[in-house]
Amino acid sequence: MVSYAENVAKLIEVCRNFGNQASIKCLWEATFEGRRQDILSNKFANVAHLLQTACPVRNQVEYLHREFELIKGAETCQKFMANWIEYVPLIIKLASKVKNSQDAISKVFDMYNAADINKTFGNISTLVLLWSCCPICSMCETKRVLLQRITYTTYKR
Repeated sequence: MVSYAENVAKLIEVCRNFGNQASIKCLWEATFEGRRQDILSNKFANVAHLLQTACPVRNQVEYLHREFELIKGAETCQKFMANWIEYVPLIIKLASKVKNSQDAISKVFDMYNAADINKTFGNISTLVLLWSCCPICSMCETKRVLLQRITYTTYKR
């Protein structure tokens, strides 16, 4: 039986040499449990360290989604995206009402509202993430409930 370390070394080599996807997927799956243990034990200093030393494909959406679903359950990413698409407009509406013109996030909101860039869902989503994670923005009860609802419906559907 091949060790975790040997599989990781082979995964890095295959990725470096642009190996075939079947080999990469097999090695990625074979190293999943060991990688989870390393992550949980804080072996990696940051994401770049993880990508360089354990899982060079983890920066690819396909593998990141699969890994997340191995941890949280099948179709979790799909459910999250469906909820995200549903709730982003509601969060934007709420954030526009409770924003404070003095904080940095509100200034970003103003910039997005003044430009055409607010038309793309990716940009709006980024703005919502900034707003929802910002400790400076007022954490009203409605904001807290909306963010909890996204999370709850993602994992309970």
